[in-house]
Amino acid sequence: MLVSALCLLALMSPLLHGGDYSRGKYDPDNAYDAPIPGWVGPAGEGGVPLPDEYGNPTVNIGNYINPVFVGWAYYYDEEGTIYPGVAYEPSVEGYYWPWSEPVMAEGPLFPYINDVCSLGGYAPGQDTAEVEPGYITLYFRKPVRDVPGADLVVFENAIFSESELGEDGGDPGEGIGGVFAELAYVEVSSDGVHFARFPSVSLTEAAYGPNGSLDPTNVYNLAGKHVNNQGECWGTPFDLASLRQEDLTYLDDEDIERQVDINNIRYIRIVDIPGDGSRLDSLGNSIYDPYPTNIYNEGTGGFDLDAIGVIGQERGFYDWSGTTAMNPLDDDDGDGVVNLLEYAFDMNPAAPDAGNLPRMQLVDGKPQLSFRRDVRNSDITYVLEATDSLSPVAWYEVARVEAFSDPVVSLPGLEATTSAESRHTQATLGVWQTVSFTDLSADTTRFYRVRIDWVDAQ
Repeated sequence: MLVSALCLLALMSPLLHGGDYSRGKYDPDNAYDAPIPGWVGPAGEGGVPLPDEYGNPTVNIGNYINPVFVGWAYYYDEEGTIYPGVAYEPSVEGYYWPWSEPVMAEGPLFPYINDVCSLGGYAPGQDTAEVEPGYITLYFRKPVRDVPGADLVVFENAIFSESELGEDGGDPGEGIGGVFAELAYVEVSSDGVHFARFPSVSLTEAAYGPNGSLDPTNVYNLAGKHVNNQGECWGTPFDLASLRQEDLTYLDDEDIERQVDINNIRYIRIVDIPGDGSRLDSLGNSIYDPYPTNIYNEGTGGFDLDAIGVIGQERGFYDWSGTTAMNPLDDDDGDGVVNLLEYAFDMNPAAPDAGNLPRMQLVDGKPQLSFRRDVRNSDITYVLEATDSLSPVAWYEVARVEAFSDPVVSLPGLEATTSAESRHTQATLGVWQTVSFTDLSADTTRFYRVRIDWVDAQ
């Protein structure tokens, strides 16, 4: 909901969060749906570098779009042609026109919060059971797949509550920490025709008016519950793994039974939820959010989509570097590590950090070799080699690690383990791993090395 001003009332109280799910912004340890910061950097997680009238940043200077995102959802291709299968159907015709363009919802985040596409609302007196809610379907240029942790992140323009009561002084709010949140279902598809809806939970007990706020800890797997306004940007994570327990089967045009492939997602659909309780979560609970919202007076009603960031997508060396001009065999930061190895071992090519190379240590008296990696690196294979002597040297393969896969060990007595490294302190991110190999053999001397096999896709 776009508003021109906020009215802060004198009577203020803290929000007594009632649920298990994440709060409206920074909540790093929530294992269910910790919000993902859209911007990170020296000014702090979630801080948007807001510009002045000349386009120069004035607050949160130095922050940049979170590099965890390797792709975005789109409505148009690079030539400006609409992708087959995408669609935009707002629920009403009467809202203010600047927010009725699907181009506003595609691609990366922008610091301007008015850069959103509204799914529309309901006019006074409309029957929410008879008028279909608005929706938008967007396309992914590369398949999205299930990786450890969150795979997709949806950004709306929800507002953090700083007062106990709603704007008009009459609607019950949820106190400081509540969120003015317009909610939506999220659905994904492999073919743009058959969609699977993420299971959701809404424990808000009763309806409230157009300006009230909700307790986000009572809401799960519904887009729009996290704050993205007033200089802060947090998105709602969605994990494709949560669809594994759902029925993903459908019949194709030839009556052949198929499934929505959660490792080949090409479309995402956002479906607005009218907040009068007529729509239900996966448990059969009524879903409430601000209702009815203002669809006239130069405002919008319903869910306002800002962007959809992709985490669960393959990437290569040039995606990581952001340029095809980087030479993989150069050492741009002069730390003795070539750029290809900086990429392979999740290092920074712009800052000396040779200390993050693979390391060998004793763990409970056993030699253990560990290194860091991003599971999405699809153009390299990590090959662990061993030799029983350095004179002469005869290296042989004992294990390998490929993208999106667990390590495969071929040497008896060698144990492989992985552990997730959460970045930006958000519990729902899991694409960064530490891979460890422990030699459990007794009275054996071996030497190890890690070889990187790279396929240049340029």
